[in-house]
Amino acid sequence: MARKDGTPYDPHAPHPFHNRKTMRWTGFDYTTAADYFITLVVHDRLNLFGRVEDDHVNLSPAGEMVRDTLSVLLDRYPDVEMLQQVIMPNHIHLVLGKYDERVSVPGMIEWFKGFTTYRYGVGVKEQGWPRYHDRLWQRSYYDHVIRNERAFEYILRYVDENPIRWTADHLNPDCKDPDEIMKTVRDMELGTPPPVKAR
Repeated sequence: MARKDGTPYDPHAPHPFHNRKTMRWTGFDYTTAADYFITLVVHDRLNLFGRVEDDHVNLSPAGEMVRDTLSVLLDRYPDVEMLQQVIMPNHIHLVLGKYDERVSVPGMIEWFKGFTTYRYGVGVKEQGWPRYHDRLWQRSYYDHVIRNERAFEYILRYVDENPIRWTADHLNPDCKDPDEIMKTVRDMELGTPPPVKAR
């Protein structure tokens, strides 16, 4: 699988995972250049960003704001590439290629959550968007450092097909039979060592 710039995917190039007590991978340096699968979920799983109809997400004005803020994120961090993204009614999935080791994933996500929370508050006051409870986003978020090409391609396909799989999404409050994406990914990556930071 090639990147946007045409270079092949190399899981061993300076390339590189999440959990709730601390969702971070203990001992991993999140400035490491790697491909990251990131999921952010709305607090209380409220469907604030749109709805799925005919296997397609129709974004609400708040969902459009989140989409626009992702573009701002990429402008702010030019050495980060958006490899895949989807905005769902109550969560977002991102696959980011991060190549600048001066930038940390937690720092990027903290900025994104803060800026979208601010803009959502403006939307509540000025456009009557639905109010959230206590906070816009769950306190933590899920991240996974992608370790090999098989997992990389599976995650890209999963994110792309997320609207089609909404009825089986464990983040869908109405889901009765959730899929287990991360179990599948971990099985695919068994025996693949984690990426290491360039010296």
